[in-house]
Amino acid sequence: MTFFDESIQIVAANLWNLNPRQLKAMRQCLEYEPDIVVLPELHNKCISDAKKLFLTHRYTLIHVRIHRMMSLGIASRIPWSHSTIMDQEAFAGRPQLKLHLENDITFLGIHLDAPVSPHRYRKRRQQLSLLADCINQSQNPVVLAGDFNTYFSESIFQTFLTQIDSRQCYSSVQRPCTWPSFLPLFQIDHILCSQQLKVTQLQQGYFNGSDHLPIYGCIDLR
Repeated sequence: MTFFDESIQIVAANLWNLNPRQLKAMRQCLEYEPDIVVLPELHNKCISDAKKLFLTHRYTLIHVRIHRMMSLGIASRIPWSHSTIMDQEAFAGRPQLKLHLENDITFLGIHLDAPVSPHRYRKRRQQLSLLADCINQSQNPVVLAGDFNTYFSESIFQTFLTQIDSRQCYSSVQRPCTWPSFLPLFQIDHILCSQQLKVTQLQQGYFNGSDHLPIYGCIDLR
């Protein structure tokens, strides 16, 4: 059994699109020695330097453009067979990234809409519903990480966890708050998995110049 067959270590870090310290924050993420790093607000001007940084540490960075300033990125040291951009229906204009890892795990990098208007509130609900469908239809176990822009206690998130039957996988660990970074009161950044797997650790990261704190997690694959 290889290391990747036993567990996956993940850091999800919304670095904030306007953060001038993004590269420094990425180096900080690597101090956890994760297998996968999810970057929901990777500034497009940083992509070239970010690829070089992660390559130096034996990661491959893949990204999908959200708009002219920002992309969603995933850096992985676990090989994958192929990737998919989820940009249909409610994900139009807010694409998500799916990696099919070579250890037969499907990994989703997440950055959902912030509910700052009634329209975007409805869109976020639709996005969670599409995610639930994607997970339930997957033939492989699924791991999700990123910025869900959804508090853990919100009814739509609780409904989402019920739909994917993930409560038991997520209920045995403390859930650190990640937002806002200067006084973290809410967990809107999440690392979770489908029912075949288990979250064994979640930990709040350190301030990195963003309005979010990063979150570190471990998924048991056995």
